[in-house]
Amino acid sequence: MTGSRAQSNPKFFVPPCEVIALCHCVRIWWIGCWVVVASMAIGTASASCDEPVEDEELARRAIAILHQRCASCHGETEQEGELRVDSAEHLLRGGRRGPMFTRDNNNQEAATSLLIASVDGSHAELSMPPENPLPSEEIETLRRWTRSGAVWPTSPAQNPTLMSGASPEANQHFRFHDVWQREDHPLRRSFNDARWEHWAWQPRNPITPPPVQNAAWIMNPIDQFLLADWERQGLELAADLDRRKWLRRLTFDLIGLPPTPFEMDEFLADPSEQAYSKQIERLLAHPGYGQHWARMWLDTVRYSDSNGFDWDEFRPQAWRYRDYVIAAFQNDMPFDQFVREQLAGDEMLAGPPETIEQQQGLIATGYLRMGPHDNAAGLFNEQARSRDELLTDLVETTGSAFLGLTLSCCRCHDHKTDALLQADHYRLRAFFAGVEFAEDLPINLATEHLEIEQQRKTLQAEIERLEKSDTPESDETKTKITELKSRMPGFTYAVLMRDQAIVAATHVLAQGDYRRPLQIVEPGFPVMWNPYDATTASVVRPGSSGRRTALADWIVHPENPLTARVIVNRLWQNYFGRGLVATPNDFGVTGEPPSHPELLDWLANELIAANWSLKHIQRLIVGSHAYQQQAAAVGAKGQFHGSPFRELKRLTAEQLRDAVLAVSAKLLPHAGGAPIWPPLPPEALQANPALLDDNETKTKGWYPSPAEQQPVRSIYLIQKRTVPLPLMETFDLPDNSVSCGCRQQSLVAPQALTLLNGDLIETASVALADRVASLTNPDDQISELYRWTLQRAPTHQEMTTCQRFIREHGLVNLARVFLNVNEFMFLD
Repeated sequence: MTGSRAQSNPKFFVPPCEVIALCHCVRIWWIGCWVVVASMAIGTASASCDEPVEDEELARRAIAILHQRCASCHGETEQEGELRVDSAEHLLRGGRRGPMFTRDNNNQEAATSLLIASVDGSHAELSMPPENPLPSEEIETLRRWTRSGAVWPTSPAQNPTLMSGASPEANQHFRFHDVWQREDHPLRRSFNDARWEHWAWQPRNPITPPPVQNAAWIMNPIDQFLLADWERQGLELAADLDRRKWLRRLTFDLIGLPPTPFEMDEFLADPSEQAYSKQIERLLAHPGYGQHWARMWLDTVRYSDSNGFDWDEFRPQAWRYRDYVIAAFQNDMPFDQFVREQLAGDEMLAGPPETIEQQQGLIATGYLRMGPHDNAAGLFNEQARSRDELLTDLVETTGSAFLGLTLSCCRCHDHKTDALLQADHYRLRAFFAGVEFAEDLPINLATEHLEIEQQRKTLQAEIERLEKSDTPESDETKTKITELKSRMPGFTYAVLMRDQAIVAATHVLAQGDYRRPLQIVEPGFPVMWNPYDATTASVVRPGSSGRRTALADWIVHPENPLTARVIVNRLWQNYFGRGLVATPNDFGVTGEPPSHPELLDWLANELIAANWSLKHIQRLIVGSHAYQQQAAAVGAKGQFHGSPFRELKRLTAEQLRDAVLAVSAKLLPHAGGAPIWPPLPPEALQANPALLDDNETKTKGWYPSPAEQQPVRSIYLIQKRTVPLPLMETFDLPDNSVSCGCRQQSLVAPQALTLLNGDLIETASVALADRVASLTNPDDQISELYRWTLQRAPTHQEMTTCQRFIREHGLVNLARVFLNVNEFMFLD
């Protein structure tokens, strides 16, 4: 939804992932929870809550179950059935129905009480909790606890995300396999061992490429991993592409454009052993590389030039972050630096940036501002709701983009499948608790900043002198003041974030509802790796907390098992159509397991060893023999093998539009800057009320750029959230409200109609025909059309067919045909 008025009304609040749990509202829920908790709480006359605990660790584990399973409905802010579970006194007092034990000092009765019957499924009417039954280990813990008297420890209840004896020296490390075995580990209190045995949580080990029988086929270690697997399965090797198809594939994959006829001719005429590697290096250095590959990351971080929601206001400076990403990919910025700058680039600076590199690091924090923002929240007194949405989006997008974690699934409760507690969501949220918008923070270099301040001071002094003169109202004085104000230099701004002076406390939220705060949590990492509170980093930025720097350091720590795996998987997916992990934003239990786990880890290790160079990994991928294979391989039983083989791919929306412009000689060189606004059809303008109700700052309307500026790379086109460009949307441009890890590829009728009759194709067909019209011989015109669009010569049959078509329908219509054929739109 783009609007949110309904979300602000308590009657309509439905927490994400909890639609199926609306039975919380029916009577059986509060009665059942009361039965579960009150029964636990009632001790015997001889077992006072103030007595020493016989088994304190058992009591702590039982209390942790209370906290995780019942505190959201029976805590400080809400007491269904008049019951609270957050202190010994409240537990002993019980709720509306009173104590549930029928006899005092009979602990065997406790073992078969209504408490146990309601959680172990033996009660005829109650089964608690109704939507998330307790595992057998937790039921046994409660049974043992009630037998021992259901007493409360003498010391305060431990934070359920922490272990006793927390070691500050250890809190940045990942090697917690030893502490996983401890009984007081938070996950051991909540989950069984299988939760943290999942492959993605495990550390990466050094990997040696396996031996193969057909060693002559190997071009680099990637081939060893794949070929060893294929040999084990008895699969046949797919045939290699011919050189023309390989260069066409490579050029689209690296720069998003087709090769020119001259580039193709040069490659086909090069007999040297370095012919392939020379093309790889040429394209990695091509300016189109950054323009193409930045799109992958912009999808991942939900880039937009507008706020979204009802008004969807234009963000005039958002493009600076887009250009930062393009430059980062073009210059092969180490990925760990790329992560640090986006999360905490501002904390690396003590003041105004001294260099262009520092300035870019500051602009990188635009990542924190890329999410949707309801600018109208203040008019409805919904600032708290808007703030909650901002922090939720930051946690969930950061989890998806950098770590492949579905943190949205533990906002309202413990994760249903992964080893993530609800507290993990809020511990990570605490790293962002201090952020605020910083659109008023200049990004000028320090020398420029000082010069501008001095000029403004001088001009302002002159203006004030004239205003205090004897003739301040004279036309001459007014003219001088106006002229001085016009010369007043301004600062340069961007969409940025910084920390507030005072960082508010972070609470776990009952059912993810910002109106129901529970216990306070400190910044911390997922407890499966680190069950201690995090230590914030020491940063040079005055007044900044260092929290985001600490988070960034943890994410790019070489021992983090996820970060490197996730990004190399994204690279692989964009070359082969399917990742080694087919769910790039979900490396959890419900995601797909890796098809080749050893290869995934080898690539991740190789990335870190190469100083986090993405181009290094891409050289390996496109330089492998596997990359040279045809689109699919067939096994002995005729089944497609899948992931290691490249899938037949249609050009993306951007590749298709850019290729049409390139082959028709319409594509303009463009080096960034403010977005280009294409015209919209009247029906699109009329369908969006925000476009018709603009404001004085002109951030809600639609203002097409001059026609001569519009034929640029698609990455530079305006990207509003509620008004997607029709051509791009038709060819599966993703929704930019949330992180997109993998674009869908549809084949629908509107695509064919757009390519036959759309304005782009209409204009490009004429331009493409003009490109070859200077050749007087129709056969030469046809050959040149083939060279520009398909990078090959026509067959005899094709030449004959095209000759007849030109005679009957003309050169322009033939050009239109070339822009519609599958060979132009699809890559082998």
